[in-house]
Amino acid sequence: MHHTSEIDPVTKKPVIIMEYNKTKGGVDEVDKKCSNYSCSRRTRRWPLAFSFRLLDLSGVNAFVLYRQCADISDISRGRFLQDLARELVLPHLQRRVYNDRLPRELRLTMERILGEDLPPEPSRIESAVGENDKKTCKVCPARLKRRTRYKCVACHKPICLGCSKTICSDCID
Repeated sequence: MHHTSEIDPVTKKPVIIMEYNKTKGGVDEVDKKCSNYSCSRRTRRWPLAFSFRLLDLSGVNAFVLYRQCADISDISRGRFLQDLARELVLPHLQRRVYNDRLPRELRLTMERILGEDLPPEPSRIESAVGENDKKTCKVCPARLKRRTRYKCVACHKPICLGCSKTICSDCID
């Protein structure tokens, strides 16, 4: 079609232009949907702008696939994107909610966001009483001289976080 100069007799436009106008609706529709719920921000860095665009397109595609595969038609795209974002962030929040090195306000916000998905607090390792009361880890080789404020709940020996194992509240017994 690029090398022919056919003209549409009705509109007096080249046939290739008419074909383009007839098939461009899908692109316009995706652009419209991306503009309704967009994650993009103003930036002068093209890789970041490209990433924002990819996220927007991925959200539209995921919604279309979800509605098609799950056979659910009553969920709005905004609600779907909120649920999707929550499911993607949930494991990260659950892993970091009890990190003592984060500011208290941030941990409280994470607890509020997690709500019923809040994991049980790990209780296998307790913090030592004194702030400056660091002792050498009993599990690590002595030559490493790893100092720690933590101790085992069962035997109260000093133990560093690298030597400890996380365990759920069901497996403690």
